[in-house]
Amino acid sequence: FRTWRASSARLGSPGSDDPEPDIPRLVINELRTHSNGDLFDAVEIYNPTSSDVPIGGWWLSDRRNVPYVFQFPPEMIVPGKGYLVVDELDFALAGSGLAFNSVAERCYLFSGDSDGELTGYSHGFRYFGSDWNASFGRVESSDGNDSFLIEESSSFGTENRGPVPP
Repeated sequence: FRTWRASSARLGSPGSDDPEPDIPRLVINELRTHSNGDLFDAVEIYNPTSSDVPIGGWWLSDRRNVPYVFQFPPEMIVPGKGYLVVDELDFALAGSGLAFNSVAERCYLFSGDSDGELTGYSHGFRYFGSDWNASFGRVESSDGNDSFLIEESSSFGTENRGPVPP
């Protein structure tokens, strides 16, 4: 599964390559999975491009091989160089059943067209448990790879503050 990615073909394209997708490379930027009190489990999506990206039809899932869990509504936009935060209330209102496990799971974003058909781009990660109300923040290394580390403090809707010092 390490080389698997969402295909632009509905049931995939085993044995042949999809063309490289020409889709804005939005990223999961922060995730809280173990909330209590006034806080909710939440996912932050970051748009590193300078243009607004409509994501109506895109999908969010807790399973890499099952993308069709929470579909973003048509009016959703991630502003250029900006953030979009969705939380468990959004998932419940949509009737999606999406709920992130507080012990260990995955969080994946899948691109889709306005009809919800996958268009070939995904971004996400696997995580393990955290303390109450802690969040995982994306840290990009100098070689362009992403790691997700426990944030010093949550920063949903703004730039990540950085990981807890070792």
